[in-house]
Amino acid sequence: DLLRWNGESEDALALALENVRHTDVDQVPLVDNLASKTRLARAYCDIGQVDLAEQIQREVLARYDDSSHNNHAFRLAGQVLLAEILESKGMFREAADLSQDAEDKCSAALGDLHPVNADAIRVLARAYDGMGDLEKAISRGEHVELLNSRNLPKDHPILIQDMTMQGIRYYRHQNYDQAREYYQKVEEAVQRKPANAVPAVR
Repeated sequence: DLLRWNGESEDALALALENVRHTDVDQVPLVDNLASKTRLARAYCDIGQVDLAEQIQREVLARYDDSSHNNHAFRLAGQVLLAEILESKGMFREAADLSQDAEDKCSAALGDLHPVNADAIRVLARAYDGMGDLEKAISRGEHVELLNSRNLPKDHPILIQDMTMQGIRYYRHQNYDQAREYYQKVEEAVQRKPANAVPAVR
């Protein structure tokens, strides 16, 4: 994950492949084995091999569904990843359905403040955005920001990314005062810490 955040996608993929190859499925718990494959799918997604990432992640979820771990945090995180992959491919309706389902299950099983819940809502907002429903995208984006303000430090890269995206949505919705407010928040974050400019433009 650190390699991925540092933009070292090829190294992250190599490490993920090695991890999967050296995982003894008879000795490692199922959830840990499938979590390794989810990290592999993420690594493939990062280098643009989204079809392969989708294939791996659908297989992972099918394995979970055949087990007793259907509402495990790793399973729900894997479902959000599949939704993210589909959203990146323009399959917004399925991405929205998967994200909404993950949000509902996460809220019930793990609580609203679990990180997977915020991830699910973030992808749901992007899926609504892709479908042209800016009002729903903005609403879900506000929900993500509320959750993240409780869980993350104010200069966390994910929080900066979310603020940037929300400002763009408000601008496209012609709510210029709100868009300016988010621009100022991001600008202040960059002034506090110049490295915040990196997640702001991702």
